[in-house]
Amino acid sequence: MNLPYVTLRLIRHFLPDSWVMFLKNRNFLVQPGLETYAPSKAVEHYRQVLTRHGLELANKKVMVFGYGGNLSIGCELLNAGASRVFLVEQKGFKDDFDINKIFQNYPEYFIDQSGKVIPNPGKMRLFHDNLENILHRSDYEKVDLVLSNSVFEHVREPLPVAIQLAKMTKAQGSQLHFIDLRDHYFKYPFEMLCYREQTWNQWLNPTSHLNRLRIHNYREIFHQAFRHVEIVIDTSEMVNYLKSLKRMRPEFLSANQEEDSATLIHVYCRNPIS
Repeated sequence: MNLPYVTLRLIRHFLPDSWVMFLKNRNFLVQPGLETYAPSKAVEHYRQVLTRHGLELANKKVMVFGYGGNLSIGCELLNAGASRVFLVEQKGFKDDFDINKIFQNYPEYFIDQSGKVIPNPGKMRLFHDNLENILHRSDYEKVDLVLSNSVFEHVREPLPVAIQLAKMTKAQGSQLHFIDLRDHYFKYPFEMLCYREQTWNQWLNPTSHLNRLRIHNYREIFHQAFRHVEIVIDTSEMVNYLKSLKRMRPEFLSANQEEDSATLIHVYCRNPIS
């Protein structure tokens, strides 16, 4: 048994959400996503990979699925040429951004409404709701492009989410999802794959939830929602993979060690299945 790992995983599993948010906001032990702490870098990362797939942000209606609570990611996408941005989080999501500070950095994307600074709805809209409800709102429009970064590995039911995101995308639209396949106790990137489902869910799974899906799982999921799906391995850790291989559960292994040792991937998909 990996005692340091199990001890910290137990603590993380039972840590109250309020404490998790406190630590995340201070980038202590719990690291926020790139969109939250470095939105300009996040947008540049998106832009570079989109260019490799022959896409640009210019004049695109863009959704950020799981934007992390920082409006700056929307402002940076607008700076990069997006025509309109929809920032989406789950129902009940609590943001704590300082809108006045963001307004000072990006005044062109905000308006004054009865003495209160709000995002200009013609440029940027926020939705904290389930995807089905958002799709049927009058102030939502189907988008050209959906983006996410380190979100899908936390989704409890990824297939219906992928299908719903496809419905929210134009017929010729595209999506780009960066997915982190590592155990988020990053010192042991494959350790979470060594435990049975019951043990993982009852004792070790963090409150942010790690679904432990692998490349072959994501390939099957996205092929049910899009006509074109491309999965690219961005980084892998073969040495750590081989160290953990004998202990890993068979359901997490395929016949392809190159894919099984992947740690960071991106999924590029286009032409949603209606």
